[in-house]
Amino acid sequence: MSVFPKGHGQSVPGIAYHEKNSTIIKDSNTVFSAKVLADAIMQESRDPDSILFQIYSWIGNNIAYDPAQLDHPTPYSSTSDLIQQVLKTRAAICQGYSALFDELCHLCGITSYVVTGYTQHEGIIDKIPHAWNAARINDKWYLFDPTWGAGGLQENIFIRHFSLDYYKIPPSISILQRMPFDPSWQLLPSPLRYEDFITGGETPETGDHYNFNDSIELFLAASPSDKLAIESRRVHERGLANPLIIEYCKFLDNSLEVYHANQMIDKKNAVVSEGNDAIENFNKSVNTFNQYVHAKNKQFRKPNLSDSEIRRMIEDTDSLLLSSELVVKSLHSEDPGLKRNITELSRNISDLRKAVDKEKIFVKKYCQTPAAKRVTLFSGR
Repeated sequence: MSVFPKGHGQSVPGIAYHEKNSTIIKDSNTVFSAKVLADAIMQESRDPDSILFQIYSWIGNNIAYDPAQLDHPTPYSSTSDLIQQVLKTRAAICQGYSALFDELCHLCGITSYVVTGYTQHEGIIDKIPHAWNAARINDKWYLFDPTWGAGGLQENIFIRHFSLDYYKIPPSISILQRMPFDPSWQLLPSPLRYEDFITGGETPETGDHYNFNDSIELFLAASPSDKLAIESRRVHERGLANPLIIEYCKFLDNSLEVYHANQMIDKKNAVVSEGNDAIENFNKSVNTFNQYVHAKNKQFRKPNLSDSEIRRMIEDTDSLLLSSELVVKSLHSEDPGLKRNITELSRNISDLRKAVDKEKIFVKKYCQTPAAKRVTLFSGR
């Protein structure tokens, strides 16, 4: 018996045409890149409805459900890595199905989102979360479940049975089987409560009107950290009705902490990088200034230096030092070690600045003095 219950998708005009004329599914064994697949899909048609059908049908006919990954998930370093593994192995669980669907949508210019939540089968809440998709065409959102559309399990063995029951699932039907953690992705004007879903409640026909379109627009436009915070707030407001919701809230909160920690690391690394640039320019200015001092100690002879060469030496020193000064003035960090380094570098720059400014005055006077009298500038007479 299939673990995936029968759904209620929308009929798709022109299905016979797609199945008969599509070259995407026939060439599936040669496709190992999401970009290549997306390009091939768009060569078939630029119509968003047709593109979505091609994406959904290609995944459903080419990606097998791998129940072994439920107990032993295939490790991946990023979503891109996960998608690459799915295309390479032609196997996935819901994470891989939904990630590939989402990536293909984006590559084809269709706004989409991976929806996470949980499901119920015959009144029993599943013990593991589920992922499916939402995609927008002509300012209207639709729901898709490419995992369930691919087939089901019989005695823990995947049996492919491609179905359009989970293509453009009406929100009022999807909510009977799928509960998003974030209520916005129910796509309902009056979202069902978690408690009602657990107890088998019906989709409410009355209640406060909820403009999910506006909420989703604001959410998609938010920064990564704001998205985590917004979703965490929405989920908490709806109540922690079961262990899956509790775990998901922990995941969101932990992700937000990690994001902020990474931001702090990035800021620290940026300060270190800019500080290193300032140190590099400072060291160059020290070297250039030392060359100038060495030449001055020889009264700019042996070798003889022209006025322009002398001016260039002090100007180069001044320019490099100025670059360091500007960078150091912009550096700020709460890290004690970095603060000490910045303070020390700033002090060294200040000391060199005093010496350079003094020599700039000397060089100006030197160049304005007749050659026969310049020797007196070195003797102090």
